[in-house]
Amino acid sequence: MVRRGSIAMIAAIVLALATFAAAQRKDGKTVHITLKSATQVGSFTLPSGEYEVTHRTSPTGHYMEFARATWTTLGYEGSPTYYERRVVANVDCTMQSLTGKVNKTVLEKEGSRMAAIEIKGESVSHNF
Repeated sequence: MVRRGSIAMIAAIVLALATFAAAQRKDGKTVHITLKSATQVGSFTLPSGEYEVTHRTSPTGHYMEFARATWTTLGYEGSPTYYERRVVANVDCTMQSLTGKVNKTVLEKEGSRMAAIEIKGESVSHNF
């Protein structure tokens, strides 16, 4: 009986820790953007191309995750498609409230530097 109680207690602790860890990292919306030229975001310089941008929250604050995603078919029609997602930058951001929800995703640039991004459907601006 003691053994069953120990196993149940360990299982409950593991479940509680997993729930706590999942609550610490919250994912926001993901948008797809295309950079036509090299762009500086925070301390990173992103080459031109397509990116998936996701707003994330951690215990230390907010940040935007920039990832390159590629889809590749394996050859013939009907074959499986391979999806690869590689995170290239995590950039800290601060959020500024807007008067209403954004109708279209907008990148605010200052020269070759990205200053902020407003994501469709949100009512905040993510400033870098």
